[in-house]
Amino acid sequence: ADVYYDLGLYQESEQMVREVIRLGRSRLGGELHTVARGLVRRGRTLRHLRLPEAATVTGEALALCRQVYGNEDLAVALPLKTLALILWHQGIFLSPEPLLREALAIERKHLGNEDEDLADTLTILAGVLRSQDRLAEAEPMFQEVLGIQRKLYGQQHPYLALTLTSY
Repeated sequence: ADVYYDLGLYQESEQMVREVIRLGRSRLGGELHTVARGLVRRGRTLRHLRLPEAATVTGEALALCRQVYGNEDLAVALPLKTLALILWHQGIFLSPEPLLREALAIERKHLGNEDEDLADTLTILAGVLRSQDRLAEAEPMFQEVLGIQRKLYGQQHPYLALTLTSY
């Protein structure tokens, strides 16, 4: 499923993830960890196919991840980010911010302040704020992303160029 996703074959990826979820649910008592991870992957994939359905599935994934892992676990950050992106792409501009701030807090707690997943979340949050014309709040986030990317990748990496373009 992940290979199909990486290749941009989202329908094939979604079919495989559905099977993972079905298998996880069919086991005696249901394998909640498997189902939670499958729902997160399905929501991520559906983001490229059907946004309204993606929001529903990702909301279910988030609720199950909170139930299985707790609110502070790193496993909760990805469905938070995915749901935020879905809402943002649907034009629901105020809802993504609290989701992204929660994901950011979880990532800082577990990953520290110099991680590429943290930089990704900061980039998305800064983009949300920028789209709301809240440039004074977005600017320090872009600066932080640039600092992280320079440390992780050096001065010549394409990620740095993309961030500079956004900033």
